[in-house]
Amino acid sequence: MTKLILGTYTKALSKGIYTIDLDEKAGKLGEVTLLLEECGSTWVDFSSDGSKVVTTTNGGVALHDIATGERTSVVVDGPAPCYVALDEERGLVYSANYHDGNIKIHTVSPFELKQTIQYVGHSVHANQDQARAHFVAPTPDGRLITCDLGSDQVHLYDLDEDNVATEIEVLNTLPGCGPRQITFAPDGSKFYLLGELDATVSVVSYPEMRILSVTPTLPADFDILKNSGAAIKVSDDGRFVYVTNRGHDSLATLKVEENNLELLGHVSVEGEHPRDFNIISDKFIVVANLFTNNLTLFARDKKTGAVKLLQKDVFAPECVCVKEFI
Repeated sequence: MTKLILGTYTKALSKGIYTIDLDEKAGKLGEVTLLLEECGSTWVDFSSDGSKVVTTTNGGVALHDIATGERTSVVVDGPAPCYVALDEERGLVYSANYHDGNIKIHTVSPFELKQTIQYVGHSVHANQDQARAHFVAPTPDGRLITCDLGSDQVHLYDLDEDNVATEIEVLNTLPGCGPRQITFAPDGSKFYLLGELDATVSVVSYPEMRILSVTPTLPADFDILKNSGAAIKVSDDGRFVYVTNRGHDSLATLKVEENNLELLGHVSVEGEHPRDFNIISDKFIVVANLFTNNLTLFARDKKTGAVKLLQKDVFAPECVCVKEFI
């Protein structure tokens, strides 16, 4: 069995963070099990041995020790962050807050706030009235990269020996892109940037931070104003990129052609408002549909990148984050 961990909103049906088993031999998902009660647990990350789980929570971030049941948190009055990442090597936790437009860096031991990076700015779309941080993660070479959806910018930082972040590069995307998430190519030479607002994937050279190409994730005849990009992942061999489209309610498959992408097609996610998804063992894809409270399981052809529906209507309350767990 392969265990998945699920982050959720907790506005209606959900109580926090769940797990679910994937039987890879049978190609079937089981039933969700509540792992941790937590409010506002929309994004999760965890240590390599699974002993610690870090999550967004109302007003900040929380750290759970699975063995002892201990919970510690760093919170202030205000909305929950939308993204969190654990940097085990440095003993840091990063969070991105869409509503407040900032990135926060916390130490794990003791669990406390170390640095706040506040973004300012705006752009051309109605949803870009202010800075809106949406993504933060370590890069393959140990730097820190972030997305400011509100200002159409991607920021790159160095971390010094005291783990203080200093900005070294800024990428300005096309106006109205709304950079939401990043996934790196396996060799680290480039990354794929998902535009939430313009439904595109930009191929960006790294560490030069130069846009090499831009490819739409929607059919040409679909109204872009009725859609927003949600999540992006790349296959283990780096040959295919996948994107979820909210509104079109689809999973898009794109083929990597050096520094360009070719949109191969779409499949229905068999639900409404797909948010996160993940590629499991490079041969399955699990999609979380927020509005219909369900997971959808696909099989993935490694040679062609094509996906085939295996299972739908798997109950998962308010799920917006899917990761392979321990």
